[in-house]
Amino acid sequence: MGKALVECHQAIGNQKTFAEADIAFHRAIVKVVDNPIMLNLHDMFIRNLLFSRPPVSDQNEHDTMVYQEHKSIYEAILRKDAEAAMAVMNQHLHRSYKIRLQVPCDVPGQDRRIGGEWSSLPYTTPPLYPGVIVCDSDCG
Repeated sequence: MGKALVECHQAIGNQKTFAEADIAFHRAIVKVVDNPIMLNLHDMFIRNLLFSRPPVSDQNEHDTMVYQEHKSIYEAILRKDAEAAMAVMNQHLHRSYKIRLQVPCDVPGQDRRIGGEWSSLPYTTPPLYPGVIVCDSDCG
């Protein structure tokens, strides 16, 4: 886990390399559980999810934020502070998944409703709409 954290830090600003390090960090956490089914699920699902993250306007800022979240998780685990580790991990995953669950602005015939509610965030994940570039402003 420590090695993956160092790799995250070294990869800040390089989208592909950072994604690989991000995957390695999450995999190291799952591996601690010592459950081969969980590890296989991680390998099948998370890799695709992390490689399909939407573009960001400032790669360095994004990667630094993610690195700081990872570092907080790692430090809480080292302190054996399960509550702190879970709290930071939940915030990290919630922020990440929230971005991926939005509907894009530029898909003809689509609106930004999520579960019947209008989304306040005008961006989405490429896995739902390959090739879509996300919006930086309110799409109306």
